[in-house]
Amino acid sequence: LTQARLRRRGEAKFGVFASSMLFTEAGLEQATRLRVAALHAGRMRAAGVGTVADLGCGIGGDALAIAGAGCAVRAVDADEVTAAVAGFNLAPLPEASVAHGRAEDADLSGVDAVWADPARRDASGRRLPVEGWSPSLPWLLSLAAQRPMGVKLGPAIDHDQLPDDGETQWVTVDGETVEAVAWTGSLARQGVR
Repeated sequence: LTQARLRRRGEAKFGVFASSMLFTEAGLEQATRLRVAALHAGRMRAAGVGTVADLGCGIGGDALAIAGAGCAVRAVDADEVTAAVAGFNLAPLPEASVAHGRAEDADLSGVDAVWADPARRDASGRRLPVEGWSPSLPWLLSLAAQRPMGVKLGPAIDHDQLPDDGETQWVTVDGETVEAVAWTGSLARQGVR
């Protein structure tokens, strides 16, 4: 009954795909809308990215769109149940795999780009400073020197926390600003900051 209720709610973010997906309450709440995830995936495809590491994949919304755009995806989530749910949701896509583990321990060899959606709240729902995110924003941005990346952020991110050498994109859906994304390397548009 819980899955039936979550699938009905999931239709707002995933359309007809929701009927064959698994959800957790928190996972659905935090999941990227499929049409927004398609924007992320389109940027990856346009940049010629072949393999993406999805660090903090949640229930797999972004990984679903990225793999659907033709990129191989190696996803990881620190929560064991969430990783299992993502594995179920991504099972129809052979180019996607999911592992349970910490983003900081993920094997990035052979990865062309990184997508990250760090946990920005603790178990009580309290917003954390960027150093307390999982994985932390400073650690994620340190990866930008190694390969291009996109990091999903809350739309109210302090501008001083954004990378100086990248592009930040704010995304609005139906009149609501739903996220900001920091893009680096070849994923950032030239001349846009």
